[in-house]
Amino acid sequence: MASIIKRGKSYRAQVSLYRLGKHKKISKTFPTKKEAQLWALEMELAKGECKELAHRTTSFADFFENWIYLVKVNAVKETTFQNYVRTLRIIRNLFHDIQLKDLNDIVVQKKIDEICKNTFSKNNT
Repeated sequence: MASIIKRGKSYRAQVSLYRLGKHKKISKTFPTKKEAQLWALEMELAKGECKELAHRTTSFADFFENWIYLVKVNAVKETTFQNYVRTLRIIRNLFHDIQLKDLNDIVVQKKIDEICKNTFSKNNT
């Protein structure tokens, strides 16, 4: 997970990388904390694209919450953002504390089936 450190009037974001048995850290300095958090999240997502996501211990619900508040908040219309917030409540109820490293096709499909079953059973009563 990335770390954000206040340094005087600026913020330094630092992301740890582990490749080929070696630890490496990359960092960048920003004038605002929000910019540092956004960059750190982008770097974490980039790590995920390289299949290193399997080692993450962040809960899926926390990851989704960070993603909507750091990435999507200013990138979508307010109504769309409110839909993300409503979806966050559903994700918290469904996934509880399931970590990213534990997500796979089977777990996700079971959760999709569960929400569909609950939705259709409510609509049919």
